[in-house]
Amino acid sequence: TLGSSYYYQVEMYVEDDAGNGFWDKIAVQSKSQFLVTSLATGKVYRFRVAGVGKDDEIGPFSQEASSVAP
Repeated sequence: TLGSSYYYQVEMYVEDDAGNGFWDKIAVQSKSQFLVTSLATGKVYRFRVAGVGKDDEIGPFSQEASSVAP
């Protein structure tokens, strides 16, 4: 259990060469900002976030956000 504080679960959409994809948990943290590193320049990445409450219950995920890595 993460304790009595609240956290954010950050997920990134991962896709293989055949186009099969899934949401991969990349972080669970208490900060409202997260820096994703080692991204390929020019590639589009998709992310979503959910709140994690007491007893590690995960709330609804945010709308998907996408961005091109610089």
